[in-house]
Amino acid sequence: MAPQMPPQGPPPKKSIYKRVWFWLLAGLAVIIIAAAAGGGGDGETSAADPTTPTAEQPADSGGSAAEPPAPAPAPAPPQDDPLEDDGWVLGEVQVETGLVNSLTARITNNESSTRSAFFTITVLGPDGSLVGSAVGAANDVEAGVTATVTLLSSEDLEGDPATFTYELQS
Repeated sequence: MAPQMPPQGPPPKKSIYKRVWFWLLAGLAVIIIAAAAGGGGDGETSAADPTTPTAEQPADSGGSAAEPPAPAPAPAPPQDDPLEDDGWVLGEVQVETGLVNSLTARITNNESSTRSAFFTITVLGPDGSLVGSAVGAANDVEAGVTATVTLLSSEDLEGDPATFTYELQS
């Protein structure tokens, strides 16, 4: 009489930590936690000082209403540089594709204090179409210092990186 083999069921499932999406989510969570723990700004806000005196109107000695001076023409709005945002300047960018798509970027803190920030870099193709975006963070970057930041992307960054243009958001 031949020994009986136990019935074989379906093959065992892959452990969760062996799946690619698990590590992508874990990496994104680490970046978000690091950005939140590091601050994210210098805490300065700009507002008009209510104690600053305003220009006084000259007294009208003739009894008639004085005509207000004509407003000065509005200056042309400054051109928004897509490589600058909130005192941060994007420098060299390298695109790395594979199992995990990422950008390695050189980002400079142009403010006068040490700061941390969470960044998004938008990647545009040669025709200006959206290729993808990547997110990352830098903590405690001193004034005037350039940090190397790795930003992760969940999108395929297809195309020739030499033809890409970038926009920085902090």
